Amino acid sequence: MEKYGFVYIWFDRKHKRYYIGCRWGNQNDGYICSSSNMKSAYKRRPEDFKRKILKTNISNKKELLEEEYKWLSLIKKDELGKKYYNLHNHHFNHWTANYDCRSIGQKISQSHKNDLNWGSWSKGKKVSEETKQKLREANRKQFENEEQREMRRIKSKELWSDPEYLKKQNEKRKIDGFYKGFRGKHSEETKEKIRKKKLGVPSSNKGKMAIEEQKQKMREAWVIRKQNYPTVSEETMQKFKNKVTAYDLFEKKFVKIHKQEFINNKDRYCGTTSNRIKDNI
Repeated sequence: MEKYGFVYIWFDRKHKRYYIGCRWGNQNDGYICSSSNMKSAYKRRPEDFKRKILKTNISNKKELLEEEYKWLSLIKKDELGKKYYNLHNHHFNHWTANYDCRSIGQKISQSHKNDLNWGSWSKGKKVSEETKQKLREANRKQFENEEQREMRRIKSKELWSDPEYLKKQNEKRKIDGFYKGFRGKHSEETKEKIRKKKLGVPSSNKGKMAIEEQKQKMREAWVIRKQNYPTVSEETMQKFKNKVTAYDLFEKKFVKIHKQEFINNKDRYCGTTSNRIKDNI
């Protein structure tokens, strides 16, 4: 059924009252009005009501609301709720008139970005072990579903095949310092947590043989990564090659230094690296 806009007026002959409204749909779709008072009266005695179409075949919702306001503005303030079932005669700007092609997820995302305090309610709060376990179970069930996994795989493949998406991710990672890697040192507490987590857990790839199809996919993925992500320059590679790890007797710790510095300060530095450097002199 084709949809269009129209403005109508109802007349209640028993109480000599009117109602003006608009509708985006069809004149024969069974719609009455949005007024609860008038609908209640219409339900009890439909034979007393008669509708007249004031204007029809309006092509868009914004124009429809403008046309409705034109008729509503003719109602006097003291007639609202008395001579008319209408309680208001101001300009209605319904959300359906503002067409927005964004998905619901995109709208929510933008809303959160605009709200500077978003997420502050959960900042610093600790989640109970019971809640953590529930979250783990929910995530596990998602990835157990073959249909969900396939859907995610296809979506991910589409995204990473888009040059614009790759460019955007690249820029974002540069800003976030993604390519700098971890520059600091883990605390002893963090090291202990990592050790306990990995203790007794075998590697996910242990004992598995990759089939030829998987190998080919990995090769293709590597080619795409090389094409779209910045690679280490020859100059940087040379810097890495010229650096060695040695033990500083003064500072009493292992440090990374240039080969030449190691050779020129043999009294200060020592370690397993020294034998390799001496052999190359």
